[in-house]
Amino acid sequence: MRPFLDRLFNAVGYLAGLFMVGTLLTVLASILGRVHPAFDLPGADAYAGYCMAISAFLALAPTLRRGEHIRVTLLLNKLSPAGQRVLDILCHVVAIGMSAALAWYSIRLVAQSREFNDI
Repeated sequence: MRPFLDRLFNAVGYLAGLFMVGTLLTVLASILGRVHPAFDLPGADAYAGYCMAISAFLALAPTLRRGEHIRVTLLLNKLSPAGQRVLDILCHVVAIGMSAALAWYSIRLVAQSREFNDI
């Protein structure tokens, strides 16, 4: 299972890099559209934002796998093993709380949107 996950993490890392290039290309297209009026890419800023968001989320797994997140190298290495465990559990609890809040408000938004569409 581990070799499969390693290949998957590498693949999404490369895909994140491609979306970073996509961000660059859409920003350049937007700049070109401002300089040369005949060339216009409507919604280029939105496409650049989508590419940036996709790139950030795809890069999370390979970065965590390599232990290169800032929290991993900055704080955890300075603590004792017991302190590392406590901090790691605390980080997971905070992440679960944030995920639960995001899910809760997303569900509320969908419910609110359905009510608005029913009017």
